[in-house]
Amino acid sequence: MSELKLTRKENELAVELLSLCDEFSEFNNCCSFLCDSFSHIVNHPENINKNTANGFDCYACWLKNQTYVFNERLHAMHRLLCND
Repeated sequence: MSELKLTRKENELAVELLSLCDEFSEFNNCCSFLCDSFSHIVNHPENINKNTANGFDCYACWLKNQTYVFNERLHAMHRLLCND
């Protein structure tokens, strides 16, 4: 079997991609939790209070920020791959 030798750029991309996959998996778990929480609140509106609303507001800001960060990282990986 022949050895696969990665260029510096390919190695950087491989490391970044693995990191991104791990972080995206964790992000998916958090999104699943958030969806379950929304479902619970909709089915039990009597539990909605100021703390609940503030928690959802914080989570919404975090969610928007994370999607922005993932998008930026994907674009950076694409630029690295396409630029010589």
